[in-house]
Amino acid sequence: MLVAALSQLVLSLLLVGNHLAEVNRSSDNNEISMKADIYNTSQVQVSNHYAETHAIFLISFGEQAADSTLVERCVLSLRRRGQWTGYIVLLTDAPPSRYEDWDEENNVIVMHPREEDFNGADGKPLEFNRETLSLKVKRFKTYVLDYVDMDKRLNKIEVIYYLDIDIIAGNKLEHLFRSKQQMIESPHQLRGGGGGGLSTLHFFTPISSEYPFQSGTFVVKRTSSRHCLELWRREIENIAGGTLGMDQAALRTIHEHIKAGFETKCRLIRMGNEDFLSFLKPKNFNKISKLSSYSTLIHLSNSKFAKWMDEEQQNTFLHAVLQLSEEEIQSGKYGKSIIKLT
Repeated sequence: MLVAALSQLVLSLLLVGNHLAEVNRSSDNNEISMKADIYNTSQVQVSNHYAETHAIFLISFGEQAADSTLVERCVLSLRRRGQWTGYIVLLTDAPPSRYEDWDEENNVIVMHPREEDFNGADGKPLEFNRETLSLKVKRFKTYVLDYVDMDKRLNKIEVIYYLDIDIIAGNKLEHLFRSKQQMIESPHQLRGGGGGGLSTLHFFTPISSEYPFQSGTFVVKRTSSRHCLELWRREIENIAGGTLGMDQAALRTIHEHIKAGFETKCRLIRMGNEDFLSFLKPKNFNKISKLSSYSTLIHLSNSKFAKWMDEEQQNTFLHAVLQLSEEEIQSGKYGKSIIKLT
């Protein structure tokens, strides 16, 4: 009987021990789950924070651009690879019917240029020649803040990233926003310690040493970029009748004026490209196309380099970056190669 009693006692202790172990494991799992939820919530909060304060700005002008799939590619990549849920502003001269279904469905704000914005500072229409005609569109980059100010949905936006429409996202935008946040938000004081701060624009580093800044991507700070944008517009207008249709040339002039001390209220700041921006060129295309992870932004550089790249490889690369399904590929909605604008 004593043996039987001891056996029963041991069995009871084992059952209690197992129960306590199960409780502990459950507690540990709950703690791990709670930590995971906190982590996920934190990530969502970070993402939501940028969505509330940041916006993407695109410009698409001309029949060729309207007939192409460049805007569709860009927006799709921002949503998929970029995981961007915030506002995308599209300034376009395409007919309203071209993007009529986008506003609600894709969180895209479609805007159209004001007639008066085609005029120069004297109120008269600007005249461009064959060499500088592209500046007619590029000049609208300097109106980013004006158009953002027009829509009350953008009232809380503090930072605007302008992107050429032949740029696609290859990775999370959050990584870019977080990494450049301190640089962009740091106040820049006027020389001599005078009252007020400097106006600033932030640019990535160009692939050519001919120009100090790459104008296909730049960052506008709502509270301080207006003066620099207006300077840029004025310099573009100054070269409208010349022989160089490069908005980078206008930036170079401003940069020279700053260095010479003629311009004291604007600062053009160059950011390192690092793993945030890559340019597709014939010499690096094979390497980039075989990667499983891409830079945050990829500049496709349609007309200049694409004709030297294998078209089928381009198709495969685009399908991979855009994460297209077979159905989407067959639909042709997002085009094929980089070579053509379609």
